[in-house]
Amino acid sequence: MSRRWRIRLAIPAVLLVVTLALLIPSKPGDVVFGIGWGFFGVMLVFLVAYAFLAIGEAEDRDRERSERRRR
Repeated sequence: MSRRWRIRLAIPAVLLVVTLALLIPSKPGDVVFGIGWGFFGVMLVFLVAYAFLAIGEAEDRDRERSERRRR
């Protein structure tokens, strides 16, 4: 895994820690409980975006390789 991806994945990791720190001591119905689930949703959005980014970067690398072979 490249350094760039380690830095990118640090954001969801921090959000996961924050989510757990908010959800573990709270109870359903608390404001903190809702905020914790909000952080969890943001973390999932980051992970889905990174999945699409990884697929796009892989396609770009494949396209570059095929163009080099044609030349």
